[in-house]
Amino acid sequence: MTTSATATVTASGKGIIIGLLVLLGVELYLHNDDFLHRYRSVFAVGRAADKITHVVKMQPNIVFMGNSRVDNGIMPEVVSSTLNLRRGDVFNLGIPGQDSRVLSGVVHELERRGALSAVQLQCVMIGLDATLFYPVDNLNYAVFFADRWDMAVAGEYRDLLSSVLRLWGFSPNLKGLREPARFQDFIAATLTDRDPWGGSVQDNLGFRAKQERLTPAQVNEVPDQEAPEALTIRARTYLLTALDRLLARGISVGVFFTPQYRRSNEFEWNGPDNDTFKQLLADIQARGVALIHVADMGTYGADLFSNPGHLNEAGARRYSTALAQAMRGSCPAISTTQ
Repeated sequence: MTTSATATVTASGKGIIIGLLVLLGVELYLHNDDFLHRYRSVFAVGRAADKITHVVKMQPNIVFMGNSRVDNGIMPEVVSSTLNLRRGDVFNLGIPGQDSRVLSGVVHELERRGALSAVQLQCVMIGLDATLFYPVDNLNYAVFFADRWDMAVAGEYRDLLSSVLRLWGFSPNLKGLREPARFQDFIAATLTDRDPWGGSVQDNLGFRAKQERLTPAQVNEVPDQEAPEALTIRARTYLLTALDRLLARGISVGVFFTPQYRRSNEFEWNGPDNDTFKQLLADIQARGVALIHVADMGTYGADLFSNPGHLNEAGARRYSTALAQAMRGSCPAISTTQ
């Protein structure tokens, strides 16, 4: 082998080693909490982690969990005011786009970090709708929050591996940095500490308001309600696992239905082929979990929604007031202040 060929091979080998070291560095950083906090304005998983950390550090008495319909629909300050609680006693841990597997993982993470103490966290209220049980994890929450043991038991080995090799598991979201605007946000977050859209969780207590209102055109395009897709045993099991973990810690748990425009919540729908929803609700109530019902949700007009499935700020204010009133007697944190 000539000297030049040897030099080429040596340089190529060094390049491969450097490349592998860079990938290893990125992989290790993805396992560091600093990544989630630093880029909370860029990736949804960062904002979710910020919410979890807030619950761990600030120890609110009442926490609301669910997906985007909770995130946009529950105003902690309104709940606190209605129930004569202090600001900060109530927190919105709604995570847009999460499913029951991620929710169960978040509960386990709270337990692991010592936040499931019935002395502090007295009540957890979970918003239920069909989207919480359909596993479409476009935001890659499971990579960071899903419980690995539960995934192993469920035979979800690919997803389990993606939570270990996060550079691979989170790559769909990292590829989004190819978009110029997203990359600019990434650079800005690298250089300065930036809160996500909607403000810091310390300021808004986890609530992110939507200001839009349904337009007449959107109202006319709302489709008729169809039979919901049946819930899988696995999706139901993840929720029940979360409930059992909370109840075992002596925490009061309630479930509630979030409003939707011109349609019933899937758990209340009386059409055919709804057996899996009815069975899950029966399993929930058999555990002593309270069903918190707001009676007038069907009267909510288009002016209270940002889109057919989500409340705007005015709608969230009205619903939060009504839900807080319906919660009386279901939570120790409320009964001790009345």
